[in-house]
Parts: sequence; structure tokens; C-alpha cells
Amino acid sequence: MNTFKLNIQYFLPVVFACLAIVSCSKDDERHTQENKEGTPIELVLRAAIADTYSADKQYFSNGDRIGVYLVDYVGGQPGVLGDIANSSKNVGHALSEDRWIPEVGKQIFLYSSTSDVYAYYPYDAEMGRVSGKRNLAAYPFDIEFNQQATTAKSDFLWAKSTELSDTNSKANLTFEHLLSKIVVNIYNNYPQAEDLKFSIHNTQTSCVINLRNGDVTPADKKRVITPQKQPIPEPNFDLKYEAIVVPQTIRADTPLFSIIVNGDMLIYSVEEDLVLLPHKAYIFNMGVGEAKNRTISPIHLLSLKTTNF
Repeated sequence: MNTFKLNIQYFLPVVFACLAIVSCSKDDERHTQENKEGTPIELVLRAAIADTYSADKQYFSNGDRIGVYLVDYVGGQPGVLGDIANSSKNVGHALSEDRWIPEVGKQIFLYSSTSDVYAYYPYDAEMGRVSGKRNLAAYPFDIEFNQQATTAKSDFLWAKSTELSDTNSKANLTFEHLLSKIVVNIYNNYPQAEDLKFSIHNTQTSCVINLRNGDVTPADKKRVITPQKQPIPEPNFDLKYEAIVVPQTIRADTPLFSIIVNGDMLIYSVEEDLVLLPHKAYIFNMGVGEAKNRTISPIHLLSLKTTNF
């Protein structure tokens, strides 16, 4: 008899916990199923990427996955992404031709009320669900230290489409790169040199991203990045390297690049503060080797230009 009572004491809390979980699950679904007026119309998402210099993500490929949030207006004003009362869950979508297709059974519907759509790449199933990733105004993101094989894993794209409803149910998502890019073209004046080894130094490789507006804030300590060597250099240059980096400010006199040639390490330091902005690619044209002018360093900047990323 005592054993039976003890089991009941353990069993009832489990039952109540299960009921609570089911209730919470029902509450989560109310955003798309309850308190909506009009006939539900499925949201249609089409793909595009803004003008870009990215070698990896000039366009999306079939099977690429993004995350999508639908946020309802409140009192005639845009709602806040991440507010449980008016935001849908993080729904994964995969590209098929020019359309983003939602996961089975997780279609997003629009009603007579107005909503905005937020989308991001790459898809993270843990966003908004796991401790450390629940705050959509401070989502943690790390770029790869070693980008030799690809820079795609370090890329983060963001898009927003506004004022959607049952009468405006098609959204063209134009994604923007939220991070920065460094491109280095090298003219090698060491004709007998072995293959050069190039690295990027003193850059922060972690950041927090505000999914509400696309703002990026650098975080964590500085690390060394190994960039991707491109197979075809630019005309009049011998080597080309690319890496995605976190937007940040590199202070004057900070060592930024290193090149190892014939066992010797050459260091390039920025001469003045260098501000790396989101959506931008910074193209460094560099000379390496003995210059005619002896006052010029063996590694020196020929020119620097900025373009869209």
C-alpha cells in the first residue's frame, strides 16, 4: 500500500508536466491558428540576393535552407520580432528553383491582418529555442578560422519583407550580407619563391546579430584567419585570397596580414584606422618582394578599394 502511494506521488507531477507541455505547444500554435480574421492564404517566398561581390553566395542553390519568422502588426504598428504574442516560430525553408518551400506541415499563413517577414541564412534549428540563442536581438555567430576550403560557412545573410496580408501574400526576399569581406591580390616580385602562405591577423571572429534590424556587433578576442586561395588571380597579379570577416575597426599600426615566403615572415600593418563595414568588400592590392625604392617595405599596399558585398 505504501508503495502504491509513493508511485502516485511521482506519477501525478509527470502527468501535470506533460499536460503543461501540450498546453504550451497549443499556445505556440495560436499565432497561426487562432484569433485570425479572414480566409488563410499561404505565404509565398521567392529568392534573390542583393548586388554582391561574394564568390560563394552570388546566388542560392537548390536545397539551401533559410529560417523564416512571421511577425504580426500590433495596433496598426509593426510588431517586435521575438515577442511570443505576435511572432511565429523559426520555420525552415528549402530552395526549390526560385521559391522557398517550408518544412512539411509548417506552412505559414496570412490573414486580413498585416505582418512582416524576417528571414536569414544559414538556417539554425536552435535559434530561438536553445539557451544562449533565444534572444533574437543578440544571436551569436562565429566565422570559421580556416576558410581555405570555402567562405560560405562564414557567411550570414538577412532579409525582410513588410506589409504582407491575405491580399499581399507573395514576398520577394532580397538577402543582404551582414558581414564584411577582405580580398587580397598579390603581385609577387620573388620569382624564385615557393608558394606563399598568407594569413589575416588581429580580427574578431565572433559577433552578435540583431535579427530585428540586421545590426552586427563584434565580440570575443582576436584570432588568426586562414583565407581561401582563389584558383584564378586577377589580371596583373599572381595570387588572390578571400575571407569573410566580422565588421569592426582595425586600429592604425595593427598588423593585419602576414606572408611567409622562403621561410621569412613579412608583416603588413594598417597605416590608419580601417573601418570594415557590413555589406562591403575591401580589396587590397599588395606588392611582395624587393622594390626599386628601398624605403618601401617588402610587403606594401599598392591600392585599396571598396565595393559592395
